[in-house]
Amino acid sequence: RSATPNAAAGPRGAAPLGAGPAGADGGAAPQASPSNAQGASVEALVAKARGRLTRLWDELGVPEPERIAFAHQHLGAGDTAEALAAINAELQRLVEERNCALRVEKAVEVREGFLYLLQELAERYATSTMDKERALRELQALTTPYRNASLDVVEAILRWRQALKSETQPYLWKGVSYLHKMNSDTFFLANSRLRLLLDFEVAGNPLLDPRKTQGADASGKGGALPPLRRCAA
Repeated sequence: RSATPNAAAGPRGAAPLGAGPAGADGGAAPQASPSNAQGASVEALVAKARGRLTRLWDELGVPEPERIAFAHQHLGAGDTAEALAAINAELQRLVEERNCALRVEKAVEVREGFLYLLQELAERYATSTMDKERALRELQALTTPYRNASLDVVEAILRWRQALKSETQPYLWKGVSYLHKMNSDTFFLANSRLRLLLDFEVAGNPLLDPRKTQGADASGKGGALPPLRRCAA
């Protein structure tokens, strides 16, 4: 579940839900008093917004209790302007969640690609006659993009949690928390010949932070490291 590209636009960049002619076919609307016409217009807009909301709920897998709670809180008074405003706000919130989730998905895809290349390099170095210099060049070419991609995933998940208004919601990937998975993704390096080519500690270092050497921080003293920054690949 997921970001709204423009607060003034509807889902997927559509026109705001209050826009467009009153007639469904674009023709002339039947004659009516201003108050009756306004009421009919609001009812039509609410009906259309309800349909959009239901489709988005279905797409994002919003649980039924959440849907019922929203209906009880905002739709109990009928098809009113207030109900329309509440539906519009809910649509924008859900679109924001969806877009944030898509950004996480893309970031994960990129990181998984670099992780695969690291695993493949470890296998080649272990089972072939690849010389040390070539292995080191390939490893150095992968570690920085892998680290940057990992940071991108962490930041994307944090933004997704902000959209959900939850600081602890796990982002599930193939049924497991992706952040938990990241902690073990580089375990293979600790048992790989590649670890002998690196000048930093691999164990307990899922981001392959080059400053982590035998538990020392960047200044050579024991203690916590400052936040990791992106580097140019």
